[in-house]
This record gives sequence, C-alpha cells and structure tokens, in this order.
Amino acid sequence: MSLRKFFYMTSIMLILVASGILGYGVHELLEYLEEIGVEVGLWTRPIYIIRLDPSHPLHERNILGSLLTVLIGYTMKMELLRALLQSSYLLIALTFLLRAYKVRPRQRS
Repeated sequence: MSLRKFFYMTSIMLILVASGILGYGVHELLEYLEEIGVEVGLWTRPIYIIRLDPSHPLHERNILGSLLTVLIGYTMKMELLRALLQSSYLLIALTFLLRAYKVRPRQRS
C-alpha cells in the first residue's frame, strides 16, 4: 500500500470521527441550553427518529451501535442543528480533502 493511499484513507476516517465529535458536542450544548431554560425552538426538533428494539445490534446501547456512536456520531434521534452542522462540516472537509489529493498531470519541462 502506498503512503499516499494510506494517508488518504486515514484522513477520511479522521474527518468522519471529527464530524461525530462535532455532532455530539452540538447535542450536548442543546441539552444544556434546554436545562438552563434557554428557548432554542426549531433547532432542537428531531429530523428523524429510529425506533429499534433494545436488543437490536444497532441500538445505541449495544456493542455495534455504541461503536458507531463513538466513531462517527451515529444516533437514533438527530436534532436539526446537529444535522446541519455535522453535514456541513463533512461536505466542506471532504471537498478540501478530495481537492488536496486530486491527481494533477505532470508538467513537462
């Protein structure tokens, strides 16, 4: 495996992990704001809710679901603000990564 391919793949993994951390931080911020009585309104509305049996492997409390939660920010209920920020970060970061690793034709001298 070439070093270029190795760093390309690890960069993608780091971007996924960073977006998950960003999403988790936004979720915790929204919970804190609700707890202290700040009205956040529309931003805390869930855009989706996945209803899974607690024994399902993808449930957040089981091994696979918790691993995905920690690694990429997987959740069974995502708020609007979290989805917007996390997807925006992914779009921007992956765009820059693809641009940085774009194969450029060699110039002849």
